[in-house]
Amino acid sequence: MVRLIYGLFVVSGFVGLIYEALWSRYLKLFLGHSFYGQILTLSIFMGGLGIGSFMAGRLCRNIRNPFYVYAAIELLVGVSGFVFHGIYLACTQWFYEAANVYFSSFWFANLTKVLLSMLMTLPTAILLGMTFPFITVGVIRVSRDEGRSSLPVLYFTNSLGAAIGILATSYLLIPKMGTIGTLAIAGSSNVLIAVMFYFIAKKADKIIGPKITESFSGAESHKEISHELPDQRTIGLWLLISGLTGFSSFIYEVGWIRLLGLLLGSSTHSFDIMISAFILGLALGGGYARKLIGSSRNIAHTLAFIQILMGAFALTSVYFYEPFFHIINNSHLVLRKTEMAYPIYSIFKYLLCLLMMAPTSFFAGMTLPLITYYLINFTRHEKYTGFVYGWNTVGAIFGASLGGMILLPAFQIKYTIASGALIDIGLGLILLMIYKLPQWRFLAVFSFSVLLFIPLLHIDLDPDLTTLGVFRDKKATSPKNIVRVRDGKTATTSIRYTNDRISIATNGKADASIALKDVVSLDEYTQAAAAFIPMATLNKSYEVAVVGLGSGMTAHYLLSDPLLKHLDLIEIEEQMYEMAKHFYPYNRNVYDDPRIRMIFDDAKTYFYMANKQYDLIISEPSNPWVSGVSSLFTLEFYQHINRFLKPEGLMVQWIHGYSFNSELMLNIIKAIDIQFPTVKIYLLPNKVDYLIIAGRKDFDLTYTDRFANTPQIANEFIKYGGNTHLFGPQSFIVSTQSLRPIMNDVNPNSDFFPLVDNGAEKALYLGTEVQLFYPFINAISYYQALYEPQNFARAHTDFEKNYQPPSAGQTKWLTAILKQANEDSDWKQINQLFRQIISPKEIPFVWNKLEMVDLYRKQVEARHVPQDIALEFQFIDFMVNQDAVKLRQTLHAIINNGIPVNNILLLSALALESFKLNEMEIYHKILKQLIIPDKRFSDYEKLLLLKLDRAGT
Repeated sequence: MVRLIYGLFVVSGFVGLIYEALWSRYLKLFLGHSFYGQILTLSIFMGGLGIGSFMAGRLCRNIRNPFYVYAAIELLVGVSGFVFHGIYLACTQWFYEAANVYFSSFWFANLTKVLLSMLMTLPTAILLGMTFPFITVGVIRVSRDEGRSSLPVLYFTNSLGAAIGILATSYLLIPKMGTIGTLAIAGSSNVLIAVMFYFIAKKADKIIGPKITESFSGAESHKEISHELPDQRTIGLWLLISGLTGFSSFIYEVGWIRLLGLLLGSSTHSFDIMISAFILGLALGGGYARKLIGSSRNIAHTLAFIQILMGAFALTSVYFYEPFFHIINNSHLVLRKTEMAYPIYSIFKYLLCLLMMAPTSFFAGMTLPLITYYLINFTRHEKYTGFVYGWNTVGAIFGASLGGMILLPAFQIKYTIASGALIDIGLGLILLMIYKLPQWRFLAVFSFSVLLFIPLLHIDLDPDLTTLGVFRDKKATSPKNIVRVRDGKTATTSIRYTNDRISIATNGKADASIALKDVVSLDEYTQAAAAFIPMATLNKSYEVAVVGLGSGMTAHYLLSDPLLKHLDLIEIEEQMYEMAKHFYPYNRNVYDDPRIRMIFDDAKTYFYMANKQYDLIISEPSNPWVSGVSSLFTLEFYQHINRFLKPEGLMVQWIHGYSFNSELMLNIIKAIDIQFPTVKIYLLPNKVDYLIIAGRKDFDLTYTDRFANTPQIANEFIKYGGNTHLFGPQSFIVSTQSLRPIMNDVNPNSDFFPLVDNGAEKALYLGTEVQLFYPFINAISYYQALYEPQNFARAHTDFEKNYQPPSAGQTKWLTAILKQANEDSDWKQINQLFRQIISPKEIPFVWNKLEMVDLYRKQVEARHVPQDIALEFQFIDFMVNQDAVKLRQTLHAIINNGIPVNNILLLSALALESFKLNEMEIYHKILKQLIIPDKRFSDYEKLLLLKLDRAGT
């Protein structure tokens, strides 16, 4: 029966961490940042455990068979799992509806958020806290071992289940079931555990007996328990140690989370790996405590040495941080970026977290079993099974909250971790003094403890290494640069100076940069486009809200527009504003222009408190694999945004195409498309980033001419070669009109089914790119011309208007090559030249503007060109000039004569043109025989053609 209890307690720990993982996700949505959500979840979770432990400690002595109570608690926890999502929606909806009415300050609003978060989660956390004392007392009464074996085994089994539970939640349950489905699984598991413990309780009735008796009633104090102080002072001292060791342990955890975020990347999966590794160390330490209790001659001395070793190993995580960064860097060189390698890489990250945290958390895991065993044998009262756990969790609350909100910003990572070590080593030395370790041995231990801190004065975290972002840079071999680093409340921000650029990063992930010389960095195109493309839709005064500061360049460009009345810039990390000052004077408008207002808070909270509508809301957060950022790409977030737009207002969303994939991009676009009738996607000039613009009404980039006519704006284009049409309609790729055929079966990214949060880290590791738009960007015959001819025609017209033909020298050179090739009958050379003509995506726009086309047409008409090349040329010629009769003839000639077509642009054009001509037999032949088997075509283009086939037939 006891073995069954241990097994069920593993499951209970597993389910308990499901709740913590889910609460962390829910609360970071509500609070607006993952770090706040994590810290508050830890505080509430540990606080509830503490309150529950105190309550259970007082109650258990009056309950004959604690297993019945334990079963009832598990049942109530299960019910809370089923109702939590509904309670969350009700509380958050009330908050947002009441924000503008009742909350006059961000401080009061955030306090209300914390209180509501406690209301949602604290009752369940209290119930979870009651489980350990009741099950411990029950097992001790059944086994009659005075806690010698049962205490450490219970700590071990519950912590082991917790370490596995958070990983399963992160990698399996939420990706497959979403948060609502995972809550249902957790609730069902609790109900099942409750039923099992009801039958265990009935069986235990026969063992415990009919009367309420404590396991220690009438027993003498254990021989290993020394009495150096009066009883009450001894009890107070050991409870204080329990609280302080919880305080120091969670200071370590907060510091390590920030340090490991710089090492592994601050994704949700990385955070869950860190928590699991920390808890696994606790579990192993709890299991080993069983051996210590049996072999220790002096529990007090044993605990003292454990505390000192905890602090020592915590310090080594600071002293030897550099090898960890080199190890993770080298792993990128060893592991190939494949689907099979990603699980191996995740395991490798887990082992690295264990290597950094487990030595300390291993010793931390021994403390509670030892302290609990000491007190229940010293006092002969079972209530201390709850009191010890309760005081420990009280300390953990202060460690998590003070460590994250005060110590990290004030002392930075190194001294935050060191402060925890100082507490543990100090506790160990105090215990050795009180419990009279021989003087010469105490002096040796004291000297050792002092020596541990000496390297702290000479070792600093190398900012160039820690902020380099080795989790995403496989080479990470940049030379030493000038780096400024600051640990803020939500993230570590850094500025990096090189010879030719300045960049700003969050947790090691570069968010923006500018080139200091005449060249333009890729980031600058993004920063400029996020301002100028939406500005091109406006020709009257307007107001803007920008979510995310970055370098401040987007806001700077917006403020260069005289039509802009007011700009609200919302940034959750105040240190970002201070660090962005390094970009001055490039972003001078952010700091000098009176039209801007800085808001340091969560965007959703601000919008509801201000209750103001804007002409533009520009969302420019970090990459969505960063924990918490993906919540700015969800169906629910866009629903909130829609509420605060004017009737003709536009929502602008930046998104990257690198280290991402088409499926996740579609998840985001689907979320936007559900909330907005008109959604258009633009390719930025750097060719790696995209801008999604959405509104309730149709819009277009109509007013690019005013950029050249407005001196303040024109001056900002000097660095971009003075090309004020750089961010014009030719940037348009596609609207959701063309994407809907492949988007119907796609799920939107949601707060409660976080597809992007679950998959973005893997895309980052694999280094995949978004291929979704390739068929719409690189084409000869365009899908957009079929699905949205009006949008396509406007982009076509703008491109023709601003097209710059080849130079006279280039045209002369090409003509000379063609003439010489013709004279030599060098068809290979002619074919290569033809490929040069047809490869650009601009063919439909510029075909008849190229002198080479006229020359080539004459060669074809004179039959100087081989048939296969001539037919391909004629196909494009007749397609561009809309000669349907000749195009149909050429299409039949190519397909029926088996002319080989290797150019994928031509293949897709053949398919689309045959569909337009209603030549469905040829269309099916091209599709099934040439395109579907061809691996060069993306799955999405194949799907697009298949959907087109079904619609057409």
